[in-house]
Amino acid sequence: MQIMKSIPEEDLVCLGLLGPEAVAAVLEVAPVKFQVLGWSYVPRRYERQARLVLASLN
Repeated sequence: MQIMKSIPEEDLVCLGLLGPEAVAAVLEVAPVKFQVLGWSYVPRRYERQARLVLASLN
């Protein structure tokens, strides 16, 4: 599990407001950066994997 601290903003993709289960699932495939108010971001290179994981939860 990785939580990012210093990734440039232009390299991040917003996944939206994720619940605890969704965050846990995404953390298995990608590092996640959390912003104020609960927004979750991943590096652009992990976007596809993260979105596939989120789609499998629905």
